[in-house]
Amino acid sequence: MAWLPRFPEVKAQLHLTNGQFGTLLTSGAIGGVLALLTVGHIVYRVGSYPVLFGSIVVYQSAMVTIVHLTSPLLFLLCNFVMGMGISGFHISVNSQAMYEQDRRNIILLPHTAGMWTAGSLSTIILSGLLVTHISLVKHIVTLIIFSFIAMNIMLQAVRKDSLQGSKEPEVKRDIKYIYKTFHIDWMVSIGFLLAIQFEFAAGDWATIFSKEDLKIKVSLAAVPYMAFMFAMIFGRFGAAKMIKRFGMENVIKRSGLFGGINFLIFMNIAVYFTDRSHTLTFIFIVLAFFLGGLGASFNPPLFLNAANNRSKHPASVVIGQVGVMNTSLTAIFKAIIAWVAQFASLQVALMIPAVMLICVGFFAHIAAHKGEAN
Repeated sequence: MAWLPRFPEVKAQLHLTNGQFGTLLTSGAIGGVLALLTVGHIVYRVGSYPVLFGSIVVYQSAMVTIVHLTSPLLFLLCNFVMGMGISGFHISVNSQAMYEQDRRNIILLPHTAGMWTAGSLSTIILSGLLVTHISLVKHIVTLIIFSFIAMNIMLQAVRKDSLQGSKEPEVKRDIKYIYKTFHIDWMVSIGFLLAIQFEFAAGDWATIFSKEDLKIKVSLAAVPYMAFMFAMIFGRFGAAKMIKRFGMENVIKRSGLFGGINFLIFMNIAVYFTDRSHTLTFIFIVLAFFLGGLGASFNPPLFLNAANNRSKHPASVVIGQVGVMNTSLTAIFKAIIAWVAQFASLQVALMIPAVMLICVGFFAHIAAHKGEAN
């Protein structure tokens, strides 16, 4: 996340156009998918600690290298490796979280997702403040050094309680084995897609919509997205208490309705006031993204948890398989939203993920109750 505000500098260093740079960035997604297909099996065999440590070394080394590059080809290869490392970390850290859930009999995934969101937001804000004060290379290298030390201190602290590797007889886990054991739980995959698409749409379009469609000042255009992120953090940290009080199925249904309906209402009010009152436009769009984020915060981690509960495979393998499906389906819907924005308007395009969020309730029983997938 630290280098996102510095993308213009990275692009300029490579002497690329927007289209060329965007195309090269997809290499990270390709590397990520490859890791999603394979790393889960490695975690199952050797445990979470070696993979956590290895993935940290891989993606942080790649990030330090990538900010020095001026060759597009080397950038493509390095970004591919970084994507693999990040996905490897995602699988191993969530496998550890699921292991802790089972060991301590608590709901942990929404909290860990909230920690990730809080870290992402604080990193983006800090990076944005540093853009004009420190060079790209100095910023990223310094950050990686501190991050590497801090993450390894935490890893050592939890090492004795880490997920251990399987003691079952070794099985040949080649490409054929991975293909044969790959399982799609369509109910979970669709529910997960509906739950998470609003989060991706807000990240992709909130600032652009605020600036270009609602004519909010450049200095304030990112505030609605920041409000969305704060709501996500608040919601995810409070998810366990909400579930304990109201029950998981009710929380999933009501949060989707709450987030989607409130976003649709207040976004359209903001659009109405665009040429009438800049102040009211700003207030209502911030409110729209805050309430939408609050409603969207609970559900994605709960569907990931459901995938694990419904599968006969180890958690690490399930996380990878869900990740592959989510990446594929999300890419399709991101393209749909982008083209609706192109040929209709961003206002109409943003209604799509809001309606998807409302529809999450139809899959609430999948996330709320244990049971094997068909």
